[in-house]
Amino acid sequence: MPDGQELRFTGRSSGDIVIMLGSGSAVGTTNWDRIRTTARTVTTNLDALRTALETTKILHSVNEVLRPRAMEVLLSLAEELRAHGLRLGVNVKLKTPKLFIQVDTRRRSLELTELLDEVPHVPTDAEQRELRRSPWKQIPKFDSVPSSRLQLEIERDGSHQVDLGRQSYRYEHNSDSWSDEKKKPLKSQVREIARAIKKGVVDDADALEREKQRHAEAHEAYEREKATERRAWEAVHERARAKALLVQREVIFVRAFESWQGAQELRDFAGQLEAEATAKGLLAERPRLQEWVEWARSRADEFDPIMNIEHLDDGIFDAEPSANSPRPHMEGWDPSAPHKDYSIARDFPENQTQNAPEPRGVAPRYARQAKLMASLGQVAWIPNCAAALNSVKSVCDLRGST
Repeated sequence: MPDGQELRFTGRSSGDIVIMLGSGSAVGTTNWDRIRTTARTVTTNLDALRTALETTKILHSVNEVLRPRAMEVLLSLAEELRAHGLRLGVNVKLKTPKLFIQVDTRRRSLELTELLDEVPHVPTDAEQRELRRSPWKQIPKFDSVPSSRLQLEIERDGSHQVDLGRQSYRYEHNSDSWSDEKKKPLKSQVREIARAIKKGVVDDADALEREKQRHAEAHEAYEREKATERRAWEAVHERARAKALLVQREVIFVRAFESWQGAQELRDFAGQLEAEATAKGLLAERPRLQEWVEWARSRADEFDPIMNIEHLDDGIFDAEPSANSPRPHMEGWDPSAPHKDYSIARDFPENQTQNAPEPRGVAPRYARQAKLMASLGQVAWIPNCAAALNSVKSVCDLRGST
């Protein structure tokens, strides 16, 4: 025995015996406990199968007269299946024991039932009295009665669609079935049934392999499509990023240029104000004028980019655009991931202005007051109609009171 391994077996005197070589790990112990506890309740041993058929309710749906023949069919089928590498087993651990066919590590359920015939229903005396009292009530037209014919049904892989009419359908599991015929009872079909079961196992395995191959090819095609899409997105994103970086630099430099112009104009204005005040001798009488001039020149120095060149360093020039900056240049792609941008129609400015409410002008009754305020220099611009009207009314009220 290999070092570090231990031999385990179920140790039963009859039926299947399970032998396992394990390492003694926690996972191995758990797996062995599962096998050990089911060894006596899930078995493919012929003697155990016969005992289960005789003592459990596996054949409860079959008439007692037919049960001996049903047992012969199942035991004969179990022997024939062994010739094809398959085993007929029983699971008595369940509340209602079930038969199955062991296919490698998988199990296919098997049912042996008695077919039912439909015969015309003969109303009972109680039903006839009920119909006389309530003629609208319905009674069954047919009764289901045992037919003394056996049917064997074995589950297959997959499912099929059942049309229920009116564009309705349901899915049912695939299965193969055989039943007693007039000149060919089910027991005489056992050899053919075993061969058909083996062929079904092989066909299902081939179908599963083809399905796996189809899924693999579809997945590869999807991955190729996504890779092509990502390469296209990356190329567009790189161009959009370059454009966004150019726009960002232009905005920064234009703002710096405008700040420089503003600083120059502020200095010129301060100089003109100082010269005019000096010429009129107002600086001595009004010292606040000199403070205004000095404040204006100091303020101009604060936002003049020439006086603050460090604000235009390499970090600002190489600053990465924001994640949303490339969006206007993405040609319909989303800037964050390789898929279409569904927010474009919602975020376009023209759509926003199209859906915005129409601006309202100043009411006619306050037009005269607004013109008066503009002439007094008290209103530079009107951002909101209601606010402007309130401002006009308050100013007019104040002037009227004075």
